[in-house]
Amino acid sequence: AGAASLSFSCPGTAAPRETAFLAQHVQAVFTQLSHSPTVPVGYVFFLADEEVAQLRQFRTVAQQVAEGGPQQLHQLFEETARAYPNNLALSWLGTTCTYRELNQLADQLAARLQHQGVQPGDFVGLFLAKSVELYVGMLAVLKAGAAYVPLDLSFPPDRVTFILADCGARALLVNSNLPEGLAAWPGLVVNLALPAPTVPSFLEPAAVGPDSIAYVIYTSGTTGLPKGVLIPHRSICHLVRAEQLLFQPTPQDRVVQGFSVAFDASLEELWLAWAAGATLVPVPEETMKAPDALPAFLVENQVTVFSTVPTLLSLLPATIPTLRLLILGGEVCPPELLAKWASRQCRVVNTYGPTETTVVATAADFVPGQKLTIGRPLAGYDVLILDQLGQLVPLGAAGELCIGGAALAAGYLNRPELSASKFNTVSELANSFVGRLYRTGDLARFEADGNIDFLGRIDTQVKIRGFRVELAEIESLLLQWPGIRNAAVALKEGPDGVKKLIAYLILDPNHLLDERAVRAYLRERLAPYMLPAALVPLTAFPLLTSGKVDRKALPYPVVGGDHAPTRELTLPHT
Repeated sequence: AGAASLSFSCPGTAAPRETAFLAQHVQAVFTQLSHSPTVPVGYVFFLADEEVAQLRQFRTVAQQVAEGGPQQLHQLFEETARAYPNNLALSWLGTTCTYRELNQLADQLAARLQHQGVQPGDFVGLFLAKSVELYVGMLAVLKAGAAYVPLDLSFPPDRVTFILADCGARALLVNSNLPEGLAAWPGLVVNLALPAPTVPSFLEPAAVGPDSIAYVIYTSGTTGLPKGVLIPHRSICHLVRAEQLLFQPTPQDRVVQGFSVAFDASLEELWLAWAAGATLVPVPEETMKAPDALPAFLVENQVTVFSTVPTLLSLLPATIPTLRLLILGGEVCPPELLAKWASRQCRVVNTYGPTETTVVATAADFVPGQKLTIGRPLAGYDVLILDQLGQLVPLGAAGELCIGGAALAAGYLNRPELSASKFNTVSELANSFVGRLYRTGDLARFEADGNIDFLGRIDTQVKIRGFRVELAEIESLLLQWPGIRNAAVALKEGPDGVKKLIAYLILDPNHLLDERAVRAYLRERLAPYMLPAALVPLTAFPLLTSGKVDRKALPYPVVGGDHAPTRELTLPHT
């Protein structure tokens, strides 16, 4: 029999180790196919033993979260209140609360909720303006044994009504009158702005455990309806401890609370402070929306820790002298933006994590001159990069970023099929991983040093100003409007560098779009950050060879140009 030979060349920039692995891959594929010629190539495992060992090392970090201690989120707060009773837990517009005071207020409200019928396992909506009552309410729901469901005041009534019905909320906490669209909600409404009724003040210890649900975050869904992500106490407590190790907050820190509590990044802000005995400094909504006013607020309040999204950070001057830790997440971050802040001796950390993995899963300290990545897993997390068949991809190859470990969500509320498809139980992988994995839908690859390079989305999910948006949800609603034959939504960067959601529409012949009516229709059904900045009629969509819409080829609308929007582009308020 004749011998076959194969030669190949690699670019001079390729590392010798990568080249050696590639040669082993080719040899392994041909060897296995020669023995089993009918096996599909996709099922051939060709990674070298040394490469598998390297992937095992990159999968997790050696640092571990300390075992023991409180296993419920409210117990973490109570532990801090015992250790630092007189430290300020909250500083809100001239009003301050010590840890002892905030804990007592939460106990009183928790006892009231129990008296009014809230039981362990219930869901309680938080429809509260930023205030002392918001934070008291959050802790009280947990202490009563229930799970809280945060709702942003900017959500339209239809969205709030759907969420309350979907979770079967036992009660809704408010600190103002309900909007007209919610007045008919039949459940218990507790208005914290009114004098509290006289009720027994004894708080019954709640029968909850580490696997009980602590909170539910609703995120954008592909069906046009939001989906609830169930986070158990075990997962959020693990995240809190892992971030204490990573960020090392101290009782002297003053931590900004700027995110909406309906966005899971707010958990990072809250518990960086409250697990360390530090002071939480909430930012008024109007200040968060005014980039000119925000820096003065941060300076005046002597903040030391600030977690934000790159879009907002890009609007701020790097002149906050007390800031020692800046945490970025929610969007891909330009390295030049981080360099501006890192140059003033402020630690800058780039983070990554879907809601389903409890806020943050990986992190990287920014080092000027080095490539910006999403870093390595937090303590107790596992990160694998898999192909479409669920097998490990080679070092440096792109695949789907999958996350396991101690902080995964329990799944999606009332969505068992979706939970089963996104959370896979793995019995054995070549690098010895066994357990549950969340398939993020993100593309990534391992760099040679073990850092993870984020490459974008596999599907149509995007992030804008830190909020996760399923483009399909917006498209689904547009397609329900009479006269719209097809719709495609894309996140486009304009000449000013600001990213906007643009809706591209194909209309029925001779149909005139009532743009004002369409916008009113969307405002009733979508959160403000999901509203398209422009509606652009097209005669046809650019397509990929697969027949799918080529979103990258969709033209950015130019006022007065060939692809003019129906109105001037303006960003919706958030």
